[in-house]
Order: sequence, then structure tokens, then C-alpha cells
Amino acid sequence: LSRPRPPSPPSRRRRSLPIGYAKTNMGGDLYYSPARSLSMKLVYDWERYQRNFRESETTKEDSYTAIFNYKPLPGLVLRPSYLYARKLVRGYDAERVGHATFPLGEGTAPGQLPELRKYDQAGRTRNKVSLHADWDLTDSLDVGADYGLLRDDFDAEYGLLNARTEYYSVDANLNPFEAWTLYADYTWEQMTSNTRSRYRSPTSNTPNNDWLGLLKDQSHTVNVGTNYAMLENKLDAGLDWSMTDSKGIQTASNPNATTTASANATDLPNTYTRLNKVRANLRYRWTKSLTAKLGYEYQRYSETDWAQDTIDVYQPVWAKSVFMGVSQPSYEAHLISTGVSYSF
Repeated sequence: LSRPRPPSPPSRRRRSLPIGYAKTNMGGDLYYSPARSLSMKLVYDWERYQRNFRESETTKEDSYTAIFNYKPLPGLVLRPSYLYARKLVRGYDAERVGHATFPLGEGTAPGQLPELRKYDQAGRTRNKVSLHADWDLTDSLDVGADYGLLRDDFDAEYGLLNARTEYYSVDANLNPFEAWTLYADYTWEQMTSNTRSRYRSPTSNTPNNDWLGLLKDQSHTVNVGTNYAMLENKLDAGLDWSMTDSKGIQTASNPNATTTASANATDLPNTYTRLNKVRANLRYRWTKSLTAKLGYEYQRYSETDWAQDTIDVYQPVWAKSVFMGVSQPSYEAHLISTGVSYSF
């Protein structure tokens, strides 16, 4: 007969919590056109989260956006925009979840750093500027360009302090003749985040053991494709290829001259990912309302991640395979799809 398992020590007992939220949105916009070549739109959005079993009781965000549409030349359209948003947090308690999760206490664990703010529950100021341009050079050629800059500043001493996202994009569409279209686009994107944390233990909790983190992710995406009307208003064929290449950089440093040996910050190796896709499809219009589609897609994904490359998925001690579920290893895939759509 097997012996019953002894109860867990009281200081280690914990319970799962039904984390949830109620989300409410409201908004409105105003449109005005002072001239035929110029128009503007003002947008206001209000968002509120009522949270259950989280450190904050509620978060509320007000955002204001101004969008302009300007046509300085025939065929050229410029769309600059600016967004300002402010998020406020009410009733933040770093130990609220800890007290509910560990009703009898957490033993000798130091608990959550009181000054730490999780980024989705921290107060935040957001500024975003963007510019989109479209230019119809000829009847058969048009080009476009995009630029965007997003800056987030968080009301936090520890955790995510600020983040910046910048991107550029260009695209072109060419119609050599009515039945044939060629298109291509390229996007560069870089996301940078600054963080602050502290090495802590049940016997050591000093600002001398703080460390700063710099996270930088950079991506390049290329897409090229074509569409051809094999039978006018009946049969279309499409083919395109896209590739996304990304690099992740993680560096760390200690802001204080004196730290314990365990708190010395070190840089982490870079991570790399690449995703290639080739897609082909046929679309046949049986009637004006009924369309059938057949598609094929090939995907190839590769990843270099120091945190997972050396993990042995199969554990001989347990005679089982262990999958973390948070990242997809390198793979190849062939996908075939078919469908029918009917429009009323």
C-alpha cells in the first residue's frame, strides 16, 4: 500500500487565482476640411480596465489623436498624425496578489519588490508620430512610404522604465497591363526598452545590487509578389514570397560601483530568427457572389536562442519529452487550403 503524501509546509501552501478583467471603451471623433486639398480628424478614446486579482484595482487611459490629409500635388497624398495618451493607475498594491496567493505567508521569500511596476499596470505617457505618403507616379505605377516613432515613459522606478519603437517602410505597385500586377515592400523596425531591477535574497535587499537592462529588437521584412488575371473576371492566380529576419540584443550593467558577486550584471548572447514564406493561390468566380479558392503555402523558420539551443527536450531520467510551450523551434511546413465564399 502506498503511503499518503504529507501535507505541504504551511508557509509553502498557495492557491490559484481566477485572474480576470472587465474592459470598457468609449470614444468620438470630429472631422473638418478647411480646403479641398486639406482635411483633419480629431479622435478621442477612453479605456478602463477593472481588474480581478491583480496588483492594481483599475487602470484608465485617455488618448487624443490628430490626423491630417494633405494633397500638395496631383497624385500625392501626405497623412501625418500625432497621438498623445496618458494612463493612470488606481489602488496599486504590490503585495495584493501575494497575500491572496499565499494566505499563510510566503515563508522566507522576499516577496515582490514594492517599487516594481508590471508594465501593463503602470502609469504611462505615450507619444506617437507617424507619416504616410502615397504617390501615383503614372497610371501604372504608384509608390508609398511610412515612418513612425513611438515613445512610452512609465511611472516606474523598477521594471520597464521606457520603450521606443521606430520603423520605416516603402512599397511599390506596378501594373504593366490591366490583367497583371507586381508589388513589393520593405519594412525596417527597431524596438528598444530600458529596464531596472535588483538582485535580492532573504538576507540581502540593497540598492547597491540594482542592475539596468537594455533590450533591442531589430527586424527586416521583405515581400515580393504578383497577381495575374488568367480569365477576366473569372480566374485569378497569385504568387508571393516574404522573409522576416530579426535580431535580439540584451545587455546589462550595474549602476553602482559596489555590488555583491551574485549581483554582477552580464550581457547575454544575441538571438536570431528568420521566417520565409512562399504562397500561391488560385481564385475562381463561379458567379458574382460565389467564389472558390485553392491555396498553397510553404514556411521555413529558423531560430538561434542561447536559452533553448542546449536544452535536451527528451529527459532520459523521466523517459519523457518536455516542451516549454513559450517558443517555437525551427521548422518547415507545407500548408494546403481550400475554401468557398458567398457574398450577399
